[in-house]
This record gives sequence, C-alpha cells and structure tokens, in this order.
Amino acid sequence: MHTLMFTQVAILLLFIFTFGFSAFEKITDFKGQVLWLNDYFKNSFMKHFVKLSILKILFFEIIATFLCVAGIIELIWFEGKTFALLGCLLCIAVLLALLIGTRLVKDYDGARNMVIYLIPAFFLLYLLN
Repeated sequence: MHTLMFTQVAILLLFIFTFGFSAFEKITDFKGQVLWLNDYFKNSFMKHFVKLSILKILFFEIIATFLCVAGIIELIWFEGKTFALLGCLLCIAVLLALLIGTRLVKDYDGARNMVIYLIPAFFLLYLLN
C-alpha cells in the first residue's frame, strides 16, 4: 500500500469510527440524546425539530459509515475511488449540518470541533481528486 492510499484509508477509518460510534450512541441512547439536544437547542428555533434532526443525522451517519467502509474496500482491492468520494462528501455534508447547529446556539467550542473534523475531510476530498 503506497503512502497516498494509506493516507486515504487512515482518514476514512477516522470517519468510520467517528460517525459509526456517533450513530451507535444515538441508537443505544436515543432518549438521552433527545433530552440533551432539547436542552442544547432550547433557545433556538431548532427546539421544535430536535427528534427529526437526530433521526436525519443518524440516517446520514449510518450511510456515511457504510460508504467509507466500502470506500476502503474499493481503494485497496479494486483501486477505485467512487465509494470513498461519496463517503467523504456525505461526511462533509453531515459535519456542515452539525456546524450550522452549533453556530445557531452560539456554541463556539462545538463549532471549532466541527472544523477540526472538516479539515481532514477536505484534505481527503483533495486526495481523492
């Protein structure tokens, strides 16, 4: 495995663990997530859409995780990039949605954390093109 492919696989693994564990936590503690996010968004218009937002983010996290897994398989065994690219783009979309949510409630630390994840996502996008 050459350095470029190793870097691509490593970043895809980062997103598999990030979004996979996030989805797992949402599934295993859905009520806790709803309670925490109801409080988090209590002073924004998003307070009315918490449950729906969690379900949408969960759906896209699961799809992103599977696309990243498929991307690793495709990169290593078939030397293709389609699934990795789709997974990367979906990860970026989810991270941007989360960034918007953190900015709505003026959670600047949370927004900074989203940007920390966006940096390798955009780097992966660059490497895949």
